[in-house]
Amino acid sequence: MKKLLLLVTALSIAVRLYPTLLSGLPFSTDAWSPIRNTELILKHTPIRLDSGILDNYNCYWPANSIFGASISIITGMKPIDAMRIFIPFSGSMTVLIFYVLVKRISKSYSVACLSSAFLATAYPYAFFTAGVTKETYANPIYMLLILFFLENCFIGFLISSLALVMAHHLATAVTITVLASITIADYVIKKGSMERSRIAFLLALVAITLLYFQLYAKNGMKISVAPSDLLSVASYQVIFFFVALYLSERERTVPSVVAPIFTFLIALMWIKGNVVPGAPKLPAHYLIYALPFVLISPLAFIGLKGKEVIFWLSATLGLEAYSVFSNPPIASIRANIPLGFHWA
Repeated sequence: MKKLLLLVTALSIAVRLYPTLLSGLPFSTDAWSPIRNTELILKHTPIRLDSGILDNYNCYWPANSIFGASISIITGMKPIDAMRIFIPFSGSMTVLIFYVLVKRISKSYSVACLSSAFLATAYPYAFFTAGVTKETYANPIYMLLILFFLENCFIGFLISSLALVMAHHLATAVTITVLASITIADYVIKKGSMERSRIAFLLALVAITLLYFQLYAKNGMKISVAPSDLLSVASYQVIFFFVALYLSERERTVPSVVAPIFTFLIALMWIKGNVVPGAPKLPAHYLIYALPFVLISPLAFIGLKGKEVIFWLSATLGLEAYSVFSNPPIASIRANIPLGFHWA
């Protein structure tokens, strides 16, 4: 089993490093600004990140640039080479964290290995996390936070929370949504009796996020969020939460049938176009790209015994439904970012 896990990890690394090793350049058009910020940090340190020397957006979520600067110093590599190699490499480590997480929930080595193999290779998730982006760097931290949450490791959770808040704002919002869904479900299912530590963990992440935003990052937000947007997001969350609550009480074969059908219909509607005004119409072969997520959703319900899974999935599907069917400026942007990033 250890050899299989080693093979899956090697595959995860190879898939994510392949684009940059093939081209010799950083992968993703979003890579250049963080790389430039890293170069400027190394050149001007000590430096205030919001001094105006760095760009006026990525400097407010600088974790990947700080990581790149550290790796550049340690290895002696140029920032561009350090980041094009080590950001995708760090993203590939999500597979190992995911293995531990699934093993914790399922109590099965085979289920954990199979799930990790899906995560290592599923397109477009693997393609997306090959990029030198904030999302790639935030992905393993996001997974680590959920693991610490379920394991009641508060110190690790606090450190990871600060790292995630500095890495990516929307990844932090997704994490808060997922943990809130699991916490509320725990309270409802246990009829008012729940682990108080889960509330403490969730409140800690919310407090760190609000403090970081209020004291530093609010100037980096380029999109305003109206109360109507928050109401819309909450409405989708409520709908999907109650669907998940209903399915959680059924035999596992029921949600295992419903989940892939819903996932396939969402992909099909997006391909047909005109779901969101102004959004692009995706080509039909994108159904092939969605296939790993269609296949893995029933396996998740059949193979994983913890009810946390269905509420983790309901929270992220609620966010995706908001992205697909709502019409604020952010919706069409987020709908084109792979679903895999949010729930993988």
